[in-house]
Amino acid sequence: MSGKHFNVHEVGCCIKYFIFGFNIIFWLLGVAFLSVALWAWSEKGVLSNISSITDLGGFDPVWLFLVVGGVMFVLGFAGCIGALRENSFLLKFFSVFLGIIFFLELTAGVLAFVFKDWIKDQLKFFINNNIRAYRDDIDLQNLIDFTQDYWECCGAFGPEDWNLNIYFNCTDTNLSREKCGVPFSCCTKDPAEDVINTQCGYDIRAKGENEQKTFIHTKGCVPQFEKWLQENLTVVAGIFIGIALLQFVHLKHLSHSADRASISLSLGNRVGTLSSQYPSNQRGIPFAYLLYYIVQQHLHVSMIMVSNSRFAFNPSSAKFNSINTISLHTTHLSSLSL
Repeated sequence: MSGKHFNVHEVGCCIKYFIFGFNIIFWLLGVAFLSVALWAWSEKGVLSNISSITDLGGFDPVWLFLVVGGVMFVLGFAGCIGALRENSFLLKFFSVFLGIIFFLELTAGVLAFVFKDWIKDQLKFFINNNIRAYRDDIDLQNLIDFTQDYWECCGAFGPEDWNLNIYFNCTDTNLSREKCGVPFSCCTKDPAEDVINTQCGYDIRAKGENEQKTFIHTKGCVPQFEKWLQENLTVVAGIFIGIALLQFVHLKHLSHSADRASISLSLGNRVGTLSSQYPSNQRGIPFAYLLYYIVQQHLHVSMIMVSNSRFAFNPSSAKFNSINTISLHTTHLSSLSL
């Protein structure tokens, strides 16, 4: 008997290329994030001395780029190849991974609402821990400066939190020029100045509270963040709900496509087995015999090529072209019995 070839188009063309296009962008963003992270570590000499990763006492922002970039890279790769090759394993992997992220987002939202005080304490601990390591890493320093400048705040709950840093504390043993001061990002901006005064926070905490308010921000970053969140709660909630809905719809389509790909592949294998068992002196497989196997699967079949007989299934009416070629156009078969 001549060789057998199966060409089963499981996933709709529009859904297939939508998933592929979406994930190729996702994958490229993941590559960009990973590239930035590796470049940052290369500039800091971490790649040449891996043990230095553990030397930083605070949070290294590069880890954020690595984790986000790694997740986006893996998800984008699985989604691209799974959609393009109609690979049921990669599509299921992508949908399960996306489902886990969706579940974690919902869980984080609920926990953030229920354990607000605990999260506030953890945020204070996180900020203070990074204040201690302010001068240890340039990326961490830039992140803290950006946060304090954007939120117009200073420290976790106030300027006195900078007493935790060895360069800014007011102890007698501190010989730093920044003693009893704060970083320049705590200073209030003067519209008349075009150049940033990086020494504006020197000795400021040695002055009175009223004088401090004239030159620096005296509110902490945690209260400022809470205030911003309350003022923009509707926008933030809308963004998170929108992202969650997009993930849910995407997940639904992926799950459906993966199931169809898996079941259709199984059907193709069954028909191949059937054709090999049927006598080779026959020109084709009896239609009723083949239809029985199709009905048992309960799905559309796009194209099955078996030996020298070709069966094409599309959502229209049935027609017969020749003895060697049979084109069957059928709809979803759900409750037939032979």
